[in-house]
Amino acid sequence: MARGSVTKRGDSWRLAVELPADGSGKRRQRWESFTGSKKDADKRLRDLLTLADQGRLGVSPKVTLGEFLQAWLRDYAATKAPKTLSIYTELSRRYIVPHLGSVRLGKLTPVDIVRLLATLREMPRSDGKGMLSPSTVAGSYRVLRAALNVAVKWQLLPRNPCDGVEPPKLARQEMKCFDVAQARRFLDATAREASKWQAFFTLLLHTGCRPGEVRALRWQDVDIEAGMVHIQRTAQRLPGQGVVIGTTKTATGRRPIALGSDVVALLRRCRAQQNAERLAMGVLWQDNGLVFASEVGTPLEDKAMRVAFGRICQRAELPTIRPYDLRHTSASLLLAGGVHPKVVAERLGHSSIMLTLSTYSHVLPGLQRDASETLEGLLRKAT
Repeated sequence: MARGSVTKRGDSWRLAVELPADGSGKRRQRWESFTGSKKDADKRLRDLLTLADQGRLGVSPKVTLGEFLQAWLRDYAATKAPKTLSIYTELSRRYIVPHLGSVRLGKLTPVDIVRLLATLREMPRSDGKGMLSPSTVAGSYRVLRAALNVAVKWQLLPRNPCDGVEPPKLARQEMKCFDVAQARRFLDATAREASKWQAFFTLLLHTGCRPGEVRALRWQDVDIEAGMVHIQRTAQRLPGQGVVIGTTKTATGRRPIALGSDVVALLRRCRAQQNAERLAMGVLWQDNGLVFASEVGTPLEDKAMRVAFGRICQRAELPTIRPYDLRHTSASLLLAGGVHPKVVAERLGHSSIMLTLSTYSHVLPGLQRDASETLEGLLRKAT
């Protein structure tokens, strides 16, 4: 049960209620000034203690949403992956705090959040190219909802005001990927690149890895003799920090993936070329143990990857897609080729097979037809 005290302060009473520590273990108290008799002050304290026990007390009347978001980013969101923290910080700073930061946390209502979303939908982009994207509006809502969920857990709020707001809806974007013929043309076009880029994009397509996972791959993660790679880390560019390599976001993201003989051969060539580059650079080489590195051994930059990818697509006369879409291509081709969805999910590092089936549902109608024809053929032979 909550504890409290009543202290005489001049012509009034100071009521103090001890609250559960916040997420960082820091002590929290709720104070209130009360004017009246000692008996009435004791009764008010009992009311406050009851509210505290019910989880309905905890936010200081003066704490603003902006102040809470600052504490949330420092004490809670800082434990998230660096990229996640960067996104949380940017959306809070640019889109939430400027419009709702001065609102007292305990006074925040669903109406305030609805108005925020309406404002963001009409807000121009910083580069002047139209309005904010629906994904930015939806992302701002998700960050605010996540932060206020923590406020409820910390007993700063009795309920999350976002519960009374309809989440922004995002139209499902059509997935772009290569078909079999296009994928073959793409791989053929990589042969005119340096062995580093040929191996890099071939590995992306064959494994379905995220580009950041391949950029963070180290030679210690590659077992060439066994034909395996072990995904352990991911590389991400963070504002003000450059390319940062950290662990994968989830445990399922850390996974072994089997390689075919063609990919293994490319990795051997890539290692030989890198060894030659290391000797040529001498003391200028920064040995980070990366499989795919810049000319001086540092992590590959996003821009360099995109430029090389665009060059290959143009050479192969292929539609422009993203390097990330090679992941979608890999998964779609595997499913269409009859590989069990569970195996595809494991290669992609998905947390569940349902996520794989949901993401690549566009492949399922063809698989359903193949299943029907297969079963019909089996039953026809039996009659």
